[in-house]
Amino acid sequence: MEKETQALNKGTLDLESLREEIVHVDEVAKRAGTQIEALKVELQAPSRINVLEEAYVSDADGQKKRLMATAGGGAGAFALVVFGLVWWDMRGRRLGS
Repeated sequence: MEKETQALNKGTLDLESLREEIVHVDEVAKRAGTQIEALKVELQAPSRINVLEEAYVSDADGQKKRLMATAGGGAGAFALVVFGLVWWDMRGRRLGS
């Protein structure tokens, strides 16, 4: 009789865990269904963006400008150093003597 009672208790516990699992799966299915419905509605909505003009790539102009800026910066730094050395030499009055 004790074995029968244990088997009955085990069966009841298994049944309860299965019921809980069914409730959980049902909740997940309901959430998935509401998300699917929301996405269907969103797909039917008009687009949120408008294309004003088609995009195009103009890399050549940017590369030329960068190269000119780099060369100009280097030449400017060189000229500044030369001017500084000439000015320093003129202040010491060594250039004209």
